[in-house]
Amino acid sequence: MHAARRYAGLDKTVALVLANKTWATIAGALSVLIVARSLTRAEQGLYYTFNSLIALQVFVELGLGAALTVFASHERAYLRWTPLGTLEGSHASRARLGSLLRFSLRWYAAAGAALIAVILPLGLWFFGHPGQSTSPVGWRLPWICLPPIAAGTLVASAQLFIFEGCGCVAEIATVRITASVLSCAALWLALPRIGLIAAPLSAATTLSVYLTHLAVRRSTFYADLLSLKTRGHQVSWAREIWPFQWRLGATCITGYLIFQVLTPLTFKLEGPIAAGQMGLSLTVLGGALAAGLGWMNARAPQFGAHAAKLEHRELDSLFLATFTRCVALLVLNTAAATGGVAWLHHSGNSYQNRVLPTLPFVLLAAKTVTDGALYCLATYLRAFKLEPFYALYIAAAVITPAASYLAGSAFGVTGIAAGSLCVTALVSLPSGIAIFAKTRAELRSRTASDLQLAQNTV
Repeated sequence: MHAARRYAGLDKTVALVLANKTWATIAGALSVLIVARSLTRAEQGLYYTFNSLIALQVFVELGLGAALTVFASHERAYLRWTPLGTLEGSHASRARLGSLLRFSLRWYAAAGAALIAVILPLGLWFFGHPGQSTSPVGWRLPWICLPPIAAGTLVASAQLFIFEGCGCVAEIATVRITASVLSCAALWLALPRIGLIAAPLSAATTLSVYLTHLAVRRSTFYADLLSLKTRGHQVSWAREIWPFQWRLGATCITGYLIFQVLTPLTFKLEGPIAAGQMGLSLTVLGGALAAGLGWMNARAPQFGAHAAKLEHRELDSLFLATFTRCVALLVLNTAAATGGVAWLHHSGNSYQNRVLPTLPFVLLAAKTVTDGALYCLATYLRAFKLEPFYALYIAAAVITPAASYLAGSAFGVTGIAAGSLCVTALVSLPSGIAIFAKTRAELRSRTASDLQLAQNTV
């Protein structure tokens, strides 16, 4: 049994992360069914478009969350946890971590305020536009509640990223599972009774769990690091974080344009009912993607620690094993999802009208696998505080909406899915593999000083 677990790369951390992703997949499937049963087809379209517009938070977050995890993991490599829940070791690393913590609080407070100021009126305009035919649906109150809650969750999530970088991956996975279980329960119980207002209720549940954990379990961590004098050991946002963050931010923003924009695009071209089918299908595939990447996310802090010490052989060995497991699981997940959709349409099940037809779903499933493979390659390079994929993602973000719009105008949802897949498979994947191979070869020949220069220029 122990030998099998070692072969599979399973330990407590990976098991908890995979449990979280597995639960998310199961919960997503149940949510799909409950949304379909509880809401009208027009309400379903609004529900999933709500989620896509809230995902615009990537424009104010600008990839800082992933950067925080990487930077924290590099400082954590020279620190150790104490029974009191604080970190001890190198004073410089503790001071830099405290500086990073202060910066994250300031940045995300401003980002949350910007989210409310921009997303709230944007949604009021988008859903209230005369051409959308949503007037019979009570969407205003749910939408007005969502952006403030999303802003609070954004601030709390930033702290979870730091703890993951400090090696508390299992702990944060437990927090995320707890939040997901409770928020899903709130959604499932409320949807049949209060409709769309269940969306902000579920989001508020997640925020409450995050804040409770940080206040109860990690107050000593904050008190210790925030009391440190960081003069002489401050993390420079302009010199250290920003050269890495803006590339991550570009990647996150382009990820929205490549993936999340498909639902609003369908809403505009085909109406709320087709948008509901697109949103539901993307939710299912998003769950398959998240579950498939569980191993990779669990190992990311270890990648950062190896990269900080330039331990290339250990990093390569760990990454190769993790990459293989992730891609295999991702293929299995998307194949299972595709089989389920095909069965719905073949059997004439009443839920078949709530999901995309089989062909566009297959196209999106193939895109999901290629997206997952690219994410794994990017995770390896991010361990070195590098993001050389940003230019590729920017190009894909420009081409994908245009290709999907043009193909969708002619062929409906099948054209939208086909346009998106063609860009990913024919442009992003081969270019990404070439960039990864070139950058990895350069990394293996660099010293620590060379790497620091590359982080500021690549």
